Amino acid sequence: KGRNRDNQQYVQDLYYAFMRRGADLEGFRYWVNQLDSGTLNREQIRQAFVAASEFQERVMQVINQGCL
Repeated sequence: KGRNRDNQQYVQDLYYAFMRRGADLEGFRYWVNQLDSGTLNREQIRQAFVAASEFQERVMQVINQGCL
């Protein structure tokens, strides 16, 4: 919140933080549109990234390697 990021920057930050990659164009546009339209807020989108199967698989890989 304190970084004063616009919606596009915020979505890109989420991709790097949770997926460890840049956003695909379709996904990027989808999430930015959700924010710009007011359909979802930033916390709701952050929670969607936490729940994403891609992120959950990444977490399981870390856990399976013995890192908690």
